[in-house]
Parts: sequence; C-alpha cells; structure tokens
Amino acid sequence: MQPETNIILKNYRLDNEIGRDELTTIYRGYDLADNGQVAVKIVAPQFTFDQQFIEQFKQNVETISHLTHANIIQVYGVWHEDDKLYTVQELAQGHLLSDLLKREGALPPKRMVKIVRQIGIALDYAHQQDIIHGDLSVDCIYVALNDQVMVANFGQTQAMTGTGLVKQGYPIGTPETLAPEIVHGQGPSRHADLYALGILCYQMLTTKPPFTGTLVTMIHGHGYETPRPLHLLNPSISVNISRTIEQMLAKRIETRYKSGAEFTRALSNAIDSTVPHYSAPVSVKKSPTVTDPVKVPSPYRKQLWFAGAIMAVVLSFVFSSSLGAVSIWQIAQSANPVAASWQQPANATAVPAAIKATPTHKPTFTPTTTPTPLIIKAEPSPLPTEPSTVVNIPTPGNPTLVNDSPFTNLQLAQSISRDDEPEQVGTFFTPEGRPIYLFFDYRDIAPGTSWSHRWTWADSELATYQAIWPDNYGRDGMAWVFYHPPEGYSSGPYSVNLIIEGRVVSTATFVVEP
Repeated sequence: MQPETNIILKNYRLDNEIGRDELTTIYRGYDLADNGQVAVKIVAPQFTFDQQFIEQFKQNVETISHLTHANIIQVYGVWHEDDKLYTVQELAQGHLLSDLLKREGALPPKRMVKIVRQIGIALDYAHQQDIIHGDLSVDCIYVALNDQVMVANFGQTQAMTGTGLVKQGYPIGTPETLAPEIVHGQGPSRHADLYALGILCYQMLTTKPPFTGTLVTMIHGHGYETPRPLHLLNPSISVNISRTIEQMLAKRIETRYKSGAEFTRALSNAIDSTVPHYSAPVSVKKSPTVTDPVKVPSPYRKQLWFAGAIMAVVLSFVFSSSLGAVSIWQIAQSANPVAASWQQPANATAVPAAIKATPTHKPTFTPTTTPTPLIIKAEPSPLPTEPSTVVNIPTPGNPTLVNDSPFTNLQLAQSISRDDEPEQVGTFFTPEGRPIYLFFDYRDIAPGTSWSHRWTWADSELATYQAIWPDNYGRDGMAWVFYHPPEGYSSGPYSVNLIIEGRVVSTATFVVEP
C-alpha cells in the first residue's frame, strides 16, 4: 500500500492502512516524539456527527485503557482533533484469526485449545473488572508466532447503544456470534462473551460458525436451533470435544461453563479423556430445537414468543449500508424481547492475572480532558424519566380484560423459576436492576394476528413491542413478556397493555417503590 498522505494528526505520522472494521480504519502510525510504532484507529466520519456517540466512545476507551494484560491489545487513549476522532493503541502482531482460518483451514483440536485458552484468560481478566467485550469474533483475534494471541476491540461497538446512529435500545454486534439471550432482548454480558468463545471453537474446528447464510437464518439459529454436533461434521473430532463445545453453546445461561478457565479445562480434559465429561444438572431442560423452537411440554403450559416476531420484523427493516455489519443487530432487536430468561450474573471465576510487561512504546502526552470512566453493563430498552414533581403512588387494581380478550390470568412477577413459572408474584416491586415480567394465558389466537405489548410509566409511553402471532405456537397456552430499562426504574405507577390488532384487550398495573 502507498503511505497515507491526506490525514494529518498533531502528534502522529500515519503510514499505510493496515486494516478496517465497521467503525474504524486502522493505520500504522509513528509517534513524532520518538518514532515509536503504534496503531491509530480513526472513526469513520459518518459516526462523528452524533455528540452522544462521541462522548460514549471516549468514555468506553478510557475504561478499556485500564486493561493491561498479555493477551489484550493495550489501548493508550482517545483524542479528538478537528473532525477526527481516533484512538492510539499497541500495534498488533500476527494475523487475524479469520485470515488464519482462510489460509490454513480447520485447526487441530489441541491447537484450537491453545488459542481458546488465551482468549478465555483475557475474557476472565476483563470480566473481573466488570468490562465486557460485547462483540467477540474471528475479526478481533490476532494470532502471532507460536500461536500467541491478543484480543482487540473490547467494548468498541457498545458506544453506539442509545445514540442517534441506531434505534434507541438496540444492541450492536456480529450476527455470527450472537448469544441467544441477546436475541431474546438482554444486553451484553459475560455469559454472551463466553457463548461467543464457544462459537470461535466451533469455527476453528470447521472454518465456519454453526449458523450461516442470511441474516434471518443466523438470528433464528442462535435463538432457537441446536448447532449440528461437531463429531457429525468431522469424524476426527471426538464426542467429548463435541459435547463440551455444545454445552458452551447452550441456550440457557446456567447450562454453560461459568468462565473461560473452566471451559478450557473441560476442553483439555475432553482431548485427554482423563476425566469424565462435566454435564449439566438433570433439572435443566434441553435447549429448544428448530422443530419445537420455544414450546415447553405439558404440564407446565409454558411458551416463549420470539421466533415469529423476529422473522417478520427482520424482513421489513431496511438498514443503512453505511453502518455495515455494525448495525446488523438493529434488525434482530426490532421485535425486542418476548419471553427471554434472566438470571443475576455470578461472580467470575478467578484466574491468575497474566499481567503484561510495559510495552516497548507508549505515547508520552496525555489528552486535554479525562473522560469519566464507563463500566459497560448495558441492557436494552428505554428508561423512564424521573418526575420533576412528586407522583402519587396509587394502589394497583386487578388486571382489566375486555369481554373477548384472548389474554387472561395476568400475573406480574420479579423472577422466573427453572421451570419458567412466575416467582415473587405481586404488584409492588423494588427491581434493583432486574426485569419485571408479565405472565398470561392465551386462547384462540389465529396465526398471523398482529399483537403487541406496550409499557407506560405514569402518562408516558416507554416502549411498544410489536409482533406477529406465529403459526407454530398453537392457539392455547401460557407465555410471558418483560420490561428492563438499562439504568434503573423511576418510582411510581407502571402499566402494561396487551394489544390485538391495535385494540387494548388486557391491562396490568404495578408500582415501583422508592
């Protein structure tokens, strides 16, 4: 490539372009103070017109810059000069994992484990500091000599959340590694990062992720399908290895391994076959398959609602080509969650902190302002505004139903049992960062019926989620929906309406107490 001559920065000389992603273009750079090599990542200009994005991007980079680890690319800081927003970071060694797989094909299991172990250690280190990657893929993993691994782009795309560049409340990321709980409406989490790590294992052993094809196919696959077992795709892969990775790709969070260290130990044991394979408790139900995507068998009468909604909305949503793959998740979330399980995050398993030695080069100047650190714990859906005056808290009444309502037996709850039954049922809640769920029975709903659930606080509408009743869910059963604002609830009265063909047919009310 020819040296870059059009971009001028105050403290750096840019050489050739060495890569790009959906958000930035990456250049080899030289510090004018000492000629040390760095990587300079300049944000694409179409993203720099949103002031909220700029501030969130700066805050995210400030947070990520505290990560100092042998398997994480060191980020030195973020600067904004004129119309250029850019970060300066350690120059990555080696090649992207995606390029390695294209060049060499599927990797042997032992080599795969060596690479995955280093990624897992990096994730565990970041998770211990409450930092989520949020978009792990083969395009942010660098593999150098002797398969030394470095992970890039922690928290990068999460700066988009809630800005004018994407629809508010919509997460962003790579559809090939999309965790089921994110399909069902939850935000980035360590569980989702670990699911993506399982996808990378699958990809390294086959060169392809388990779900490919159109966007609709990938979204539906992560949400509802079971990946084809690896030992059936490649007979040289043992059943133990196949089952270990399958467990990390489970739909239910509690079935997966709890840390990168635990996962790689299980992989090593599966390869050596020296200890029995770890299996989930028998009380955990099998993940749904494509033939039975969300139904829960009798006698529980439970049913989730996402597949039909997401398919209809994905096909109707047209997204801007300038956002590329970064904005893909907007489509997946247009049906925002109906029926997604939730559990409080457990503490990450401790692993030895492989702290990296001081890099050979680090910029000698500091930014003019220091952004406020941001801990990345985003969850989707709108946030009610705190009242400017005191709001009287009423006593919620019984749910109201029109005579021909197909939704009956409405129950509000603050948690869900392992059998998808409502727990902590009531009408007064102190959520403390948890969702509020509405359970209900349904009857005689024809496939193709337009329905929605609308959540309000006082007289303000918070969100309306529209969907189409799928033809494979049956006319009778039980289901649930939930609401989960990203930064907490306002005290006061809430209501949720269930709507059929534009008409409110059922309403439940509850109160969030101070």
